[in-house]
Amino acid sequence: VQPWGIFADFERTNVQGTQLLADILKSLPAAVDPPRLVHISSFTAKIANHIPVDELPDWAPYSKSKCLTEVLLRDSQLHNLVILRLGWLWGKDDNVLLPLLYRLQKNPIWKICPTACPLSIHYITNACESIYCAMTAEKIPSLIYEFKDREGDMEIEDFIEMYVGAAYDVKKVPRPFNIIRAPRSLVFGFFTLVEWIPFLGYGTAWVFDGFSREPLHLSHHDYRLNNEKAINELGYVAKVSREEGINELMEKRKMQNSNNTSASD
Repeated sequence: VQPWGIFADFERTNVQGTQLLADILKSLPAAVDPPRLVHISSFTAKIANHIPVDELPDWAPYSKSKCLTEVLLRDSQLHNLVILRLGWLWGKDDNVLLPLLYRLQKNPIWKICPTACPLSIHYITNACESIYCAMTAEKIPSLIYEFKDREGDMEIEDFIEMYVGAAYDVKKVPRPFNIIRAPRSLVFGFFTLVEWIPFLGYGTAWVFDGFSREPLHLSHHDYRLNNEKAINELGYVAKVSREEGINELMEKRKMQNSNNTSASD
């Protein structure tokens, strides 16, 4: 999971790897109660809501691979299959999104970033609960379920302020200006131009503080999730509240600070 890369690499891992697993399951002897395949997908698979499947761009390699994997599974004719779309994962052991958001809020460009859409965030323990519900449910009435925290969606500014503030003990997390914001089309066009420069490798080999077309697209289009089916059909609760998740982050930070102090002594 990263905001840059080559589609062929994501395709090999997500699409071809899942195809191999599906083929193995289909090769097993027929059974009255076949093993259930619980596929962990992502909100990014909803890119097909914004771009036709046969036109999915390589500049969104992670989202494209997740979407194509779902298409593959829907066409696989597996009888005991469930697909879980998880929201933006956050939590105390996050070494992917959290460092990126920390660098982002320190970048002066953050102050004029285009207005984003609300995010469906998902605490890591609640994500584990989602998988548990899908594994243990006696019946799976639907093929695809979406999951997020029970408090609902968050504006990206509020999410970064809450998450970065708790994890890094930042007293005042910078927020974008209320009025002066760059147009989405201008920012997207700029990074399109930068990613087209062959020798630079931007967007495929590296990115600067998460600024590339894929995360811009994901945060500035509607990728919100609806967890009503998961609640009604699978018994999903999202047992860890947002406040409890933040408290866990703060406790981990205090423990790390204490350990660092002891080591220095």
